[in-house]
Amino acid sequence: MPVRIYRVLTPVEIKQLAKVQTTEEEAEMIEVRNTPMLAALRMAVPMLLKQGQKAKNFKFTGFVGCPHCGNINECGGCAWKRAHPYASRPCCRQTFGGISLEDVAYYSCGVYVNYWSHKEFLRVEDPKLITLQQINKLKRFLVGHIQWARMVRSGKMARIQKSLGIKF
Repeated sequence: MPVRIYRVLTPVEIKQLAKVQTTEEEAEMIEVRNTPMLAALRMAVPMLLKQGQKAKNFKFTGFVGCPHCGNINECGGCAWKRAHPYASRPCCRQTFGGISLEDVAYYSCGVYVNYWSHKEFLRVEDPKLITLQQINKLKRFLVGHIQWARMVRSGKMARIQKSLGIKF
């Protein structure tokens, strides 16, 4: 049964994401990558909020990775950089429901997410920094990725791209 996802992406974010060339196969990888991370995070919320130092043991690792990075194995020639050629690390700065990867990265959070070309993970950096607000930001970020992937897979993103005159 598919995970039920509420809508978090703003119209501005959808227009920005429309510029990132993403195939249905890549979108499937994005959904397959983020759905179990979201489920693991949802299940771990009580433990993360109540167990203090024991929460340090929470980790989730998957081995899907970023389909945009994985296709070229370097930053610079990926779909994100082609969509935003003058931006530094555009994939890290893109928001999903108002939350960017930089907002939920390890250096600023108790529990964080990270994506590499070949894997993804959730980890606890500092249990003392874990708050429900921070966990909800992370959930919103993951939900935004899943929503984007589903828009690509359903053809909705292609219709938006066409209406915006975006061609690849």
